Amino acid sequence: MEACHKGHLPIVARLIERGADINTTNKKGNTPLSLSCYNGQIDIVNLLIDKGCDIHKPDNNGVIPLMKACLHEHLSIVARLIEKGAEINTTDKHGDTPLSLSCDNGDIDIVNLLIDKGCDINISDYFGMTPLMKACRLGHLPIVVRLIEKGADINTTDKKGNTPLSLSCYNGQIDIVNLLIDKGCDIHKPDNNGMTPLMDACLGRHLPIVVRLVERGADINTTDKKGNTPLSLSCYNGQIDIVNLLIDKGCDIHKPDNNGMTPLMNACRGRHLPIVARLVERGADINITDKHGNTPLSLSCDNGYMDIVNLLIDNGYIDIVNFLIDKGCDIHKPDNTGVTPLMKACRNGNLPIVVRLIKRGADINSTNKKGNTPLSLSCMNGYIDIANLLIDKGCDIHKPDNDGITPVMASCDKGNLPIVARLIKRELTLTLPTRKETLHCHCSVNMVTLIW
Repeated sequence: MEACHKGHLPIVARLIERGADINTTNKKGNTPLSLSCYNGQIDIVNLLIDKGCDIHKPDNNGVIPLMKACLHEHLSIVARLIEKGAEINTTDKHGDTPLSLSCDNGDIDIVNLLIDKGCDINISDYFGMTPLMKACRLGHLPIVVRLIEKGADINTTDKKGNTPLSLSCYNGQIDIVNLLIDKGCDIHKPDNNGMTPLMDACLGRHLPIVVRLVERGADINTTDKKGNTPLSLSCYNGQIDIVNLLIDKGCDIHKPDNNGMTPLMNACRGRHLPIVARLVERGADINITDKHGNTPLSLSCDNGYMDIVNLLIDNGYIDIVNFLIDKGCDIHKPDNTGVTPLMKACRNGNLPIVVRLIKRGADINSTNKKGNTPLSLSCMNGYIDIANLLIDKGCDIHKPDNDGITPVMASCDKGNLPIVARLIKRELTLTLPTRKETLHCHCSVNMVTLIW
């Protein structure tokens, strides 16, 4: 087997003369023939066949010598094996055939040979993928042309509901898309999740394919099972060119998904300022809420939701928040837990947004359902600059939350000495009757400096 694997013909011949077993297998089930086919050793293949080896014997994965030759694009060996009667429609444990493997590899010569020999072009693997679908997915246009000429089903689906067109759309195979459309494929057919070829093209960010599908009448307002539209997918992915095309073609810019998320909210969530600007310019509702009470602004301010604010600031995209504020969005609107945009910005240490919101009149003493204020959230998280700003603006430094915890207590709990010192300087009463006295808070974090 080692001699076959390395291509040492004289040694192979000598070993066979001495009685070596030509059908022996290794632990993977490979035979001398399969190893020779894998490595393209045509002379050794011919010798083994002439000596009567088993050309049908599969390895442990069900792969026969013919399939190994197809997999590694050895046309002469494929031709020799077929000539000797190798089964051209056999399948391995994954349901692959010699044809499907050749379509995966893009070997048109082997594909032509197998087709000319009468192989079944519509056999699907265990995932429901046909040879045509594999060729479409990987962009092998000549093979796609040949398979369609021979009658391959252009509307077949795999177990996920994918079609040759949807696979081509997602993978950006524009030439194959054009061919399939010209051949009359169904451009509206959704997969098991309700995704249409147009949505696949939007998700894959392939503008030319989107243009082609829209020209052919693809539904621009279709939704998948989650309520996503071509526009919402493009907004989240930041595809401004596709967004502009869909808007210019009259798509619904207000349509929410099953969670109430609109295209505008997806653009904010994905931090795509040009798309936000375009949608607002077209009249998108900047105060709409999803099922969780989020607004476009709160999504832009909420670090807990995809790290929006920190990413916006780090990348210079604080403009999204400023843009929405300038357009008159409701900066006071809380989410379902009572958290306002200002509170989110304070909680996450986003000073530029805090400054902007306060300038626009955000309530610095608002409370959420737990009784937390912008100040207490800043104190809990150690944001001294924001705490100082709120104090300078005259916020209530005594206001306790629902558990009676005041800002100074929250600061003590977290060991934020600078904030505690600042609050004390504002003449905070240290002995409010609460569940946890201030001194106890100092002691709990060993704040000896402050106590002394």
